Amino acid sequence: MGYKDEEMTHPTYNIHGFDKAVTKPKGEIIQITLLGEIDTEVTLCVVDIDSPYNMFLGRPWVHAIKVVASTLNQCIRFPIPSGIGEIKGDVADAKHCNEMDVKSYEGRAKERKYHWKGAKELKKEEEFGIYMIRAKREKEF
Repeated sequence: MGYKDEEMTHPTYNIHGFDKAVTKPKGEIIQITLLGEIDTEVTLCVVDIDSPYNMFLGRPWVHAIKVVASTLNQCIRFPIPSGIGEIKGDVADAKHCNEMDVKSYEGRAKERKYHWKGAKELKKEEEFGIYMIRAKREKEF
């Protein structure tokens, strides 16, 4: 976007993702964005992560300009002095991002499944070991 790291303020908060990962933002930038006929001041949180998405995300500016979002039509609409402003999304890009998210989620779900499966097996082994120790002690008495 053409900004330098020195131009960013350093936030003190963390971002919690949909996958429960915690990320420290790289910084924040205040940008004036022209939406139709309206200049809007948007505070952008810059995050340095791998993501299929490259977008402005957040509620404060969306609420400020009174956006109505349509996921079906992949667009947002908002009032402007001459009528209704509209920003259309790219359906092909949205489909690609969704596919990347699904693949990423499926990979993490498999990892969690194997982790829990391994944990259950370890617990069974521990319980079996305790059972064997008890059986051995009972034989000794």
